[in-house]
Amino acid sequence: MTEPASIRYNNPGAMWGGTRISKKWGETGNVGLGRGNHAAIFPDKLHGEFDLWKSNYCGLSLTGAVTKWSGGEGFPWRVN
Repeated sequence: MTEPASIRYNNPGAMWGGTRISKKWGETGNVGLGRGNHAAIFPDKLHGEFDLWKSNYCGLSLTGAVTKWSGGEGFPWRVN
């Protein structure tokens, strides 16, 4: 099975490619994924993660970040 594009391209947040923001954080290119989708390609995972956390999840707890990322669903499992 092929790895997801977010892993293949060091883009854990699946950031859209070719944008001002993706270029700001070190995008080295982008690739079309079909159906009009484009993924930014980063030189390493650190570049791909930085903007995701800084601009969208800064200051949130892990639970808060997962809840936001999942559209309000939160963790799909129960933590005891």
